Amino acid sequence: MGSNLEALLHEKIDPLPFVGDIRGRGLFWAVEFVADKQSKTPFTPEADFSNTIVRNALKNGLNILGNLGHTGRYYIDHVIICPPYIVTESDLEQIVCRFCGMQSSRQVGHFLNEEVPFTV
Repeated sequence: MGSNLEALLHEKIDPLPFVGDIRGRGLFWAVEFVADKQSKTPFTPEADFSNTIVRNALKNGLNILGNLGHTGRYYIDHVIICPPYIVTESDLEQIVCRFCGMQSSRQVGHFLNEEVPFTV
């Protein structure tokens, strides 16, 4: 199931303009968020971007782990997606679809106070 989750994350989530990196193994994956995908410029800590993503996810029935802080001078916004070992392929598809579905341009654009032109 881990390789299925990896494929779904890269196919559906990686193209989003604020996703800087997806990394993990098995059923434990991190999605890193950046303000600029090309330069990998991070969001400022004050933006609280990953925690906003977590709150929106909970509203859509998806429980993901948000940013737990930073080390030194580097602040990296990310979330952890870690489904249970009994997850099915259908469950994985629903998890990724819920994550993508709540990342509408309206929600993210409203958060960033700008229009974000992309579709999932």
